[in-house]
Amino acid sequence: MKIEVVVSFQVDPGGAERLRAALGDQAAGREFEPGIYEVRFARREAGLPELIEILEQLRLDYSLTEERSFRRRELEGALALHIAPGPEATRKSPRAHVEEEEACPVCGAGTGLPGELVVEGEIPDHPAVTVLPGGRMLVREEVARDLVAAGITGCLLRTVRDAWGRRKDVFELLPVHMLPPLQTPPTRFQFREDFSCPNCREGGRRLVSMLYYDAAEEAFMDVNVSTERFGRSPRIWREMVVSQRMFRILAEHGAEDIQVEPVILV
Repeated sequence: MKIEVVVSFQVDPGGAERLRAALGDQAAGREFEPGIYEVRFARREAGLPELIEILEQLRLDYSLTEERSFRRRELEGALALHIAPGPEATRKSPRAHVEEEEACPVCGAGTGLPGELVVEGEIPDHPAVTVLPGGRMLVREEVARDLVAAGITGCLLRTVRDAWGRRKDVFELLPVHMLPPLQTPPTRFQFREDFSCPNCREGGRRLVSMLYYDAAEEAFMDVNVSTERFGRSPRIWREMVVSQRMFRILAEHGAEDIQVEPVILV
């Protein structure tokens, strides 16, 4: 596993001047224009603490994220895989909302089966598999047939309609099996009270590590979701975990721009 720490920060014209002055000789020959910057460090690499100290001294807002990459054998050797939409999938995913009566009117979180997914507008040139933000997935009919034939567990397949009630040519794959609570630590997440739903208080968490579970293999089905809800209101979701055979079916149908990490049993 390779881990990089990504520091993202934004500077205005005044901030660019202050940053240039604070870096001194380190900024020699480099111009800082107003905009968004991203700096990558290997984990525990020298220079990261110094940059954070400078940003805090200058009162520049920044975010820290870990990006992890894995060898193929690390992914293939895992009992289960944590999957999430990549940046392009998030940007290109169709606009949709959930129609649900017994749910929070602000964020849509509920204790029962989530409501029907209503896609707004068309789904242009959609791939066979689209992982949506929020722990849901759209699959074309040929994928749905293969999932049924394989006897995939832990999910339902539901038809999808648009705002006018017309059926779309995709199915929603809805996870219905919930895993035990995450083992914390070693699972790490950040919590901000002001990011949670102001009505039901769900969400507010941002995952910053891999998923760790103190559970037997029998606790996992082919499709699973976390007990914990993550995200910032009004977009609150559970993390999705799939089996190796479920991921193989998705890969065979050309699932693209999916972030994949091993799930660790402790």
